[in-house]
Amino acid sequence: MLYVGVLLPLALEKPYTFSVPPELSSQVAFGLRVEVQFGKSRHYSGLIVSTDLNSDSPDSIKPIVSVLDKEPLITQKQFALWQWMATYYGCALGEVMSAALPSNLKLTSETRIIAGPLLETLMPQLSDEIYMIAEALTIRTELGIDDVKAILNRKHVYPLLLDLLHQQLIEFKETLQERFKPKKISCVKKGPGLEEKEEPLKEIIASLQRAPKQLSTLMAF
Repeated sequence: MLYVGVLLPLALEKPYTFSVPPELSSQVAFGLRVEVQFGKSRHYSGLIVSTDLNSDSPDSIKPIVSVLDKEPLITQKQFALWQWMATYYGCALGEVMSAALPSNLKLTSETRIIAGPLLETLMPQLSDEIYMIAEALTIRTELGIDDVKAILNRKHVYPLLLDLLHQQLIEFKETLQERFKPKKISCVKKGPGLEEKEEPLKEIIASLQRAPKQLSTLMAF
């Protein structure tokens, strides 16, 4: 069994080991992107940064799902620069990858798909499978990876989506998750009916004698 080290665009310190199914062994090489499952259900496109690895526990290693490129995206020298940057700036190697690669090269389960510039023009020429995606985009504006899987009833759609991207039929929309949420509190301030003069205030209090909760709230204020 062939094993490869795959770097993911996440805050991870090192690449993770994945096995290579026999039918894909001739397609893997340094610098190519592969689709992998990381965690229980999330899929990512990661970079192969080492090959010919060994494993002491092969049963626990997940296989790569598909190979996404025919030509390497990075060279050994570029990867060495990423490693130097991670050490120099004190960050994770996966964070350097995430910053270095354009967003349309970082496919994840959260990637959103929108119509490309040529989709509407070429719709009459599309195959039935791709037409289903195009039709869904005209109705819903954007789709997720899981949406496309459900529409096509296919488990592996990354290679197809990359092909559609190259044909300018679709585009990838990078969504940023806002983690910081400011804390908000509700405040009460004096309204125009509550003046500082003594007589109007006495009249307001007198009018609230039969509304004890309102009077209590006013007095607390």
